[in-house]
This record gives sequence, structure tokens and C-alpha cells, in this order.
Amino acid sequence: MATGAALTMLGCGSARVPRKQPPSAACTTLGGKTFQAVHPQECGLALDGKVALCPWRVMFSNDAQGTLTFEWYRSDFTERGPVSCNSGALTTTPRGSAPPYRGTHDPQEGTLFWEGAYYRLQR
Repeated sequence: MATGAALTMLGCGSARVPRKQPPSAACTTLGGKTFQAVHPQECGLALDGKVALCPWRVMFSNDAQGTLTFEWYRSDFTERGPVSCNSGALTTTPRGSAPPYRGTHDPQEGTLFWEGAYYRLQR
């Protein structure tokens, strides 16, 4: 019987339910932004058979439902999908069997660190 009373007391306690935090500026300002890699990366083979270098880009937008999405133009292909953002920490859910990509956004500096490379805000 004492156990039942303890459970009742815990159920009626004054434990606080965490409030959902409003999205940070690092997340809400990403839609419509394009970032370009600071250093050129490989983007396939040139006509002479050597590895060509080009600037990779990451673009963010909001779809019709308001979900933040990404398009990553890297190498000679593009990946896209939804992005979750929490205080500037980004995690993607690409389509298919690809693993999630991760990054961080600093709106004050206009930078993005994405999968091991630094990107600067272009627009």
C-alpha cells in the first residue's frame, strides 16, 4: 500500500514539463540562403582525365509546408532532403539509404560548417 501512495505522490508532484523552445535565429534565418565552400573541392574528372575542382554549395529553402530543406551541390551530383535544426545544429534526412549529414550554422559570422568543410554565405 505504501508503494501505491508513493506512486500517487509522484504522479501529483510539481515536476515541470519542459516548454518547447522557440527556434533560434540560427535556424529560422536559413530558408532562402546559399552557402559556398571556402575551398574548392573535387567535382569529377576534367576532359584531360585529371580531377577538376569547383566550389561546392549548400542551399536551404522552406517547402510549401514550411519544412526546412537542403540541396547540396557537391562533386558532380546533388543531394536534397529535409533538415532539422536545433540552435544552429543541423541534421539532414536524405532520401534513399544515405546516412544523415550534419553541420552547424553561425548566423553572426555568415558561416556554415557542413560535413567537414567550411562554407560562406553567398546570398
